[in-house]
Amino acid sequence: MNMNFKTLAAFCAVAFAVTGCTGNNGNKTDSQNSVSDTSQNVNSDISPSTQNSVNPEQATCKVSFSDEKIEVSGTNASVSGNVLTISGKGIFDISGKSADAKIIIRAGDKDDVTLLLNGADLTSKNGSVIYCEKAGNLSVVLAENTQNIISDTTNYTFEDGEDEPDAALFSRADTVISGTGKLTVNGNYKDGLKCKDGLSVQNGVIEISAADDGITGKDFVTISGGNITVNAGGDGIKSTHDTDENRGYVTVDNGNITINSKNDGIQAETVLTINGGTVNIKAGGDEADKEISASRDFLDFDRRGDKFGGMMRSENIAQTSASATDTTESMKGIKAGKNIVISGGEINVAAADDSVHSNGGFEMTNGTLTLSSCDDGIHADEILKISGGTVEITKSYEAIEGKNIEVSGGNINAKAVDDGFNAAGGDNGGYFGFDSSANEYYLSISGGNIVVNADGDGLDSNGTIALSGGCVVVYGPTNSGNGAIDYERSFAVSGGELIALGDMGMAQTPSTLSQPCLSITSNVSADSKIEVRDSSGNVILSTTTPKTCSSLIFTSDKFKSGESYSIYANDALLSTLTASDGVSGSGGQGGFGGQGGFGGQGGFGGQGGFGGRGGLGGMRPDDEGFNGEGTAL
Repeated sequence: MNMNFKTLAAFCAVAFAVTGCTGNNGNKTDSQNSVSDTSQNVNSDISPSTQNSVNPEQATCKVSFSDEKIEVSGTNASVSGNVLTISGKGIFDISGKSADAKIIIRAGDKDDVTLLLNGADLTSKNGSVIYCEKAGNLSVVLAENTQNIISDTTNYTFEDGEDEPDAALFSRADTVISGTGKLTVNGNYKDGLKCKDGLSVQNGVIEISAADDGITGKDFVTISGGNITVNAGGDGIKSTHDTDENRGYVTVDNGNITINSKNDGIQAETVLTINGGTVNIKAGGDEADKEISASRDFLDFDRRGDKFGGMMRSENIAQTSASATDTTESMKGIKAGKNIVISGGEINVAAADDSVHSNGGFEMTNGTLTLSSCDDGIHADEILKISGGTVEITKSYEAIEGKNIEVSGGNINAKAVDDGFNAAGGDNGGYFGFDSSANEYYLSISGGNIVVNADGDGLDSNGTIALSGGCVVVYGPTNSGNGAIDYERSFAVSGGELIALGDMGMAQTPSTLSQPCLSITSNVSADSKIEVRDSSGNVILSTTTPKTCSSLIFTSDKFKSGESYSIYANDALLSTLTASDGVSGSGGQGGFGGQGGFGGQGGFGGQGGFGGRGGLGGMRPDDEGFNGEGTAL
């Protein structure tokens, strides 16, 4: 949050406490919030078909193109001028070069058609090069050691009231691309490859340049192998079915994918799944390379450049699916309308908007994400889960944002010019950051290794924070308008380790603890090595801060109540504290419901906060979600 926002929040906090708002602390673990509960369930009748590799000897028809004529030898194919029409099933060996040619497939509903591209270089001067109007399934096989090119022009003529076909290769049947050869697609009119059913890429080298979208499959797009390069004036790869939750998905199981798109990189209307492979995306062109800063208008509450933010943006109402549009073009790297699931692969994204964006949930169990974003690194409107893998966010406005955030494993290194982790609603928490349903928002960390470098709040929740495991290091703000820790209701600690360094101005300590926490105020210069040592000189916690800091907060399940600990910066003693079952020292305020009265143990900001023990959000045995010791249930 910016300084003005936090100043306003401080005034609103008093009113929030006086009204006696209580309720669930927000640390929900029930299955209704699980991403997996709403993941795709693909019906067998729309699963992608599989075409075994074929060779020219298996062809039932051979077709040779030239500028003068089209030669045909075989069945179920006929020629009229520069047009080859396929009327039935078979394997069609396509070769030759023509500056004006078209292939139209008009077969039966159950006729499977295979196009074996065997050194074909075809250009259409009017309309699609390959148009599958009707077939059971279409297979495009790239013959071994061949280079194939299909190109359209900007000139398309349509039937009255029609605007399709509108791609260099356009199919109305499930389509599979396979083989070991190469295919270059030049979609000069609009799209490169477009399928009104499902599109699967199994292997081959595919290079696409498109005026609009590179690869589109209405029902699905699946990629299980191959080397795919897309340069698109619109979206790179997308699936567009928005009326059936079992369709409209994109799945990447393997392969090497490189996308440079003006708009979204990969977009699914429902579920986007990446299980393996290498994916490199640049979304938004040169806009993705721009530097960003935390300087936004005071009334830009959702931090996307428009005043009043989430309170008055019409697209928060209108944008109910991943393809819904507003006046601003979407330039997100990986985007889904329902869920994003990542279980493997190496994914690198640079985006002018969010690098990863889900209108529903996000779940990562394995793989590597390297993200550079001019807005959020990872954003989910609902629950955001990370249980494994590696996340490296090198540039972002806010690094990781979701209504609910759960981290139970993995390695996360996140850099942000504003908040590092932000548990908030789709409009960043409603009016002035105080949402009437603040109990719905939570950040829960139960495992993993997390490093946050944030110029705004490091760990920020519009509801609650819970730490029960893992190791968290926060290099927070150097300005007094933000804090390394920021929460509205409570911060419960029952395990794990935390180092939180930042400015003293808005510093908060955990409010409910079942292990000791040390909190001091001291001016420490950048690049200082900070250590917490026990009475025997053993180092319990250690880090080197890249920034100056004046509030230093530490908690560890290795700390023992009643023992003394010394805090050093570059071997110079800053403070020695005796640990207690709560917060010792005065490095930050405890928020609402700390263990103690206002000021608490160790002066203002120790174990304090409004309400004392048993006060608002405090250590009450009847608090939903926590037991009497502050441990998450």
